[in-house]
Amino acid sequence: MIDGKSVMEQLSKIDHILNNFKQLNLNMNESIIVSSVIDKLPPSWRDIKRNLKHKKEELSLEDLANHLHLEKGMRKQDEKQNAAEKEQSGHECKIHVVEEGQKNKFSNKWSQPTNFNKFKEKKKGACYYCEKSSHFKKNCRLLKKKDN
Repeated sequence: MIDGKSVMEQLSKIDHILNNFKQLNLNMNESIIVSSVIDKLPPSWRDIKRNLKHKKEELSLEDLANHLHLEKGMRKQDEKQNAAEKEQSGHECKIHVVEEGQKNKFSNKWSQPTNFNKFKEKKKGACYYCEKSSHFKKNCRLLKKKDN
C-alpha cells in the first residue's frame, strides 16, 4: 500500500479484486489475504500493523476493514486536535537557551583538545643483538633462529 493514498480506498480496490477472483471460481484462503493486507500497510501504520499481527483470534476481511476504518477516524481526530492546538498556541517558537559557563557531567572528559594531526613517532635505534637499525632486539630474526 502507498502512504499517500487512503488506506480505505486501497482496501476497497483489494476487495474488488478478490470479488473478481470469486466470480472466476478462484478461491483464496481469507487468513492469508488478511495477513498479506496487514503486511502491506504503509509505514505510518506500523503500530497498527504490529497490533493486528499479534491478535490471538483470526480476523476476517470485514473485521480488518472495521479496524482500519476506526484507526482512520482516530487519525483524523488527532490531526484536528493538533491543528487546533497549533492555532491556540499562536505559532510560538520555543527555544532552549543554555547559558555560557554552565557545566555538565561530561565537561571534564571532553574538555581536553584532541590533536589528530600528530602521529606517534617510531623510536629510532638499533637492535642490541645484531646492531641493525631496522628493528629492535625483541623482533630480531637472528636471535629467534639462535633460540631454535
